[in-house]
Amino acid sequence: MSATVVYKAGMEIGMTVDMKMFSCCQNIFSADERAKTSTVQRHNNVVKYSVIKKSSDVGKMLGISGDMSLKAKAGLIDVGGLGSYFEEDRSGDNVTEIIAKAQVETVTVSLDSDATPKADWSKNVQGTHYIRSITYGGDLFARIRIKGSDTQQKEDIEASVKGLGSYGLIDGKVKGQFKAMNQKISNFSEIEIEYFSTTQKSEMPRDIEGMLHALDTFKAEVEKLNDNKGVPCRCEIVPLSYLDSNVCAQVKASAYASQINSLEEKFDDVLTAKKKLHTFLQETEDDLGSDFEESARDLEKRIDNAHDCLLEAVSEIDVTSQQQTIDIVRKAIQKSSEMKKTAAGFRREVNTFVRVAAGLKI
Repeated sequence: MSATVVYKAGMEIGMTVDMKMFSCCQNIFSADERAKTSTVQRHNNVVKYSVIKKSSDVGKMLGISGDMSLKAKAGLIDVGGLGSYFEEDRSGDNVTEIIAKAQVETVTVSLDSDATPKADWSKNVQGTHYIRSITYGGDLFARIRIKGSDTQQKEDIEASVKGLGSYGLIDGKVKGQFKAMNQKISNFSEIEIEYFSTTQKSEMPRDIEGMLHALDTFKAEVEKLNDNKGVPCRCEIVPLSYLDSNVCAQVKASAYASQINSLEEKFDDVLTAKKKLHTFLQETEDDLGSDFEESARDLEKRIDNAHDCLLEAVSEIDVTSQQQTIDIVRKAIQKSSEMKKTAAGFRREVNTFVRVAAGLKI
């Protein structure tokens, strides 16, 4: 069963990929065989919008699976400039985040079906999959952070974004929706816009209007590169078992995906709690008193232990040994849960501690 992954520098058609570490391995086709390719013209130009509530939402928009996003935020694999999106703290109750994605596809270059790998390629082969095709074009991700929005505003914004759907261009409806949203929040909210692009742009969008213009003209930017092809964006990968049935096939089971989702939720909770407690203790100049200091040390130690436990599980995620991964993740989640003093997550425990220690309502 094939899958699509984001392109990483160094990837080539016919190369094997280790999906445990998202790393390039070796060419199992000769140069002559790799030259046996077909090119299909594509005319895909889509703009999508989504309200982001948790890290898994980011992964869905960026086209990165849960196991890969976990390893990216843990710093175990490199997904290029997209990695910073996974490390964001999304715990703020008064922050609304929107990602707008422009995706342009121009051509797909595929290895021909009659291309034959090297003799004895499966002996001591490295990797789990091989790259069968590469799609060219470009991706633009614009991230909008709206600070200071209350509950009603957040609901209105989410409803507006859901109503946008997917478009091939920035039409009047899209402009009208964003303009109306901008007018509603501009008087009492702070808007930040930043973006990541696979193309080099000289101008950064600084407001909603500029962002819409960047999305609308992105296709033209892409077509300026590489004889209108753009740049490599996505790769189709195929299990090595497709070439040799003696190589163990890997199919992601539903239980595996479920455990990865649970691990991501727990890991996000610990990362957010760890960061918030550290920031509070760093910024607290006054003596908290012996009781609070002891409580802070205990809470910090339990969070660090939970973090180390879950981080070890993340490092052991292996798509080639899914049942083993499921068992490791389950044990790690259970062990980290035993370090909590309440049924709620560590983030809520830190919020309660900070609120009481600071004497302020957060």
